Amino acid sequence: MSNTILQSLPKGQKVGIAFSGGLDTSAALLWMRQKGAVPYAYTANLGQPDEDDYNAIPKKSNGVWCRKCALN
Repeated sequence: MSNTILQSLPKGQKVGIAFSGGLDTSAALLWMRQKGAVPYAYTANLGQPDEDDYNAIPKKSNGVWCRKCALN
């Protein structure tokens, strides 16, 4: 089986990530930046009953860990 965990990212390139606003994806955004990528985070409103405010999710990352975070 091949290794599915990336060890490097394209430096200076845009890299998309599905962003939940939780600890794991926040840490992934930081890792991406540390590796030189330009993270773009995307969040989707899939109707999860445990999420109170979908509009708050992109605000958790905008301007801090990634260049752009969008709610779709």
